[in-house]
Parts: sequence; structure tokens; C-alpha cells
Amino acid sequence: MGSGLSQYCPHRSLKKDPCEIENFSRAWTEAVPLVIVPNAYPDLNAERVKALRNVRIMIYGNYGIRDSATAMQETFRRIVADGGVQHVHKGILNLQTSKDR
Repeated sequence: MGSGLSQYCPHRSLKKDPCEIENFSRAWTEAVPLVIVPNAYPDLNAERVKALRNVRIMIYGNYGIRDSATAMQETFRRIVADGGVQHVHKGILNLQTSKDR
């Protein structure tokens, strides 16, 4: 490649399955490892990626944010349904305990 790249992240495929990314990885012969962002391909698990042998990093960038948003929606739904926080406070992170860690 000669471009000084330490890793390469191929552009996202528009297909709904990971076969294009897997085929690209199998055809990739450069020494530069690949980085993938498999957000659109939940079936592309770590085992399948490891079998490709040239993907060094998988970025799951927005999964934590999406999960947090889902949890917040559920918490506020429960607060409204219960008419207060009397039930939800038992199942959430205790800020005092969390500060002591």
C-alpha cells in the first residue's frame, strides 16, 4: 500500500448481510489489518470475524448509546406507570456506591 496506513476500514456495504464484508476480507492480501464496524450485521459475531484472520478491531460504536436510550425509555415508562420512582430506584445504579469504587 505504501500509504503509511496502520489499519484500513472498508466503507459500509449497502447489503443487509455481512457476505460482502467477509468476501472483501478474504480477498484482502495487504499486510495492513482491517477494522470493521458491524452495526448493520448482528449475525457477524466475533467467532466469524476471527475466522477471517485479518480483522484487528471491531467497533461497536453506537450500541452502548442505543442500549442506554432503551433503558431510559423503560425507566421513564415505569415512573409514569407507577406515579413515581418508588419502584425504579431499587433496580438502578446507586450513586453513593458507584462513587466509592
